Amino acid sequence: MNEKLDLNRIIFYALYNAANKNEILKKTALTLSRGAELFFFIIYGIGALMIFASGKYLMLAKYLIIPFLTLCYNTFLRKMLKRPRPFVKEENVISLRGHKKSYSCPSNHAASAAVIAMAWYCIYPPAVLVLMIPAFFTGLSRMMTGEHYPFDVALGWTIGIIAGILGFVI
Repeated sequence: MNEKLDLNRIIFYALYNAANKNEILKKTALTLSRGAELFFFIIYGIGALMIFASGKYLMLAKYLIIPFLTLCYNTFLRKMLKRPRPFVKEENVISLRGHKKSYSCPSNHAASAAVIAMAWYCIYPPAVLVLMIPAFFTGLSRMMTGEHYPFDVALGWTIGIIAGILGFVI
């Protein structure tokens, strides 16, 4: 590591090394990283069923379309930026989840978790604040498992929150 460390890498290494040095923290990060996908899938599905049951079909369309468009935009931006994942770029970093070598920035998990949390504004606005907590830990776990830099996650959260505000709040 001859090059000067920037804040993005300093924060990444602090989180990644903390998880690697503490078995409980490592297992927690892995569980959060793996479990976030299922958790947000279930939360999203419950929300869709609730809106469907209420007969608000235009709201349901928006509820389904905004996260989809967010993921499409995020994926497009990721292909444009072409930033490698930490376990690809850094010498002593491995993906604790065995992730494939795809691009890293912005984080799809962070963007999806944030926009799904924001989607609950359609159903029960106070739920957004509660769901932002697991969205935060989703991003944090992705850094701890060696799959994203802090900037990747922060940009993903930002994209998800902005899409949610534009799509559900305004």
